[in-house]
Amino acid sequence: MSKMNSFYIGQPVENLLEIKEFYTFFDDILPPNHKSFGDRHDFYEMLVIYEGSARVTVGNNSFHINKGELYVYTPGVFHIICNDDKEEKNCHLQIMSFSAEYFPKTRGVYNLSQEKIDELKQLSTAFH
Repeated sequence: MSKMNSFYIGQPVENLLEIKEFYTFFDDILPPNHKSFGDRHDFYEMLVIYEGSARVTVGNNSFHINKGELYVYTPGVFHIICNDDKEEKNCHLQIMSFSAEYFPKTRGVYNLSQEKIDELKQLSTAFH
């Protein structure tokens, strides 16, 4: 270490994201009025809507998710996914499930840019 560096104090950075394993990575088409049975598991799940819209019920909360939006739910919560398209169209979605050592706290629904949507589609292709 040079003398010049001794004038600076380092600031540690928390590890905010560390995905350990992927379990599933799939696309699905939910027909109009489809409702899943619901489940609970010990890993994270990320849901992205490519066409149509869905309603996700997580515990006592319900979220409407439109085309181009993403929602992440944490391990251990009961959740149900249903097609919520008002025009009764199919809902095209992608679900990724994974374990994580570190994962940022998430809240609500996130809008994705077209660039991020394209990256997720490419990731899906690479995963398979």
